[in-house]
Amino acid sequence: MKETIYELEVRPNIPEALSGLHDLASNLLYSWDRNTRGLFYRLDYVLWEQCDHNPKLFLNRVSQQVLEDA
Repeated sequence: MKETIYELEVRPNIPEALSGLHDLASNLLYSWDRNTRGLFYRLDYVLWEQCDHNPKLFLNRVSQQVLEDA
């Protein structure tokens, strides 16, 4: 009998007040604009570094609690 392996990805729910982060993560503006990068950095600087400053990856990995506390 074959073992079936499923992969499940759970993404945090971005609060309405921070919903613009999705747009910023999809815009190359973050790559050269210090203020835009700073938004992600200030949410969780350790995770920002672990994600190599990749905002899409960051938004997939940031904890729900961090988003709610922001």
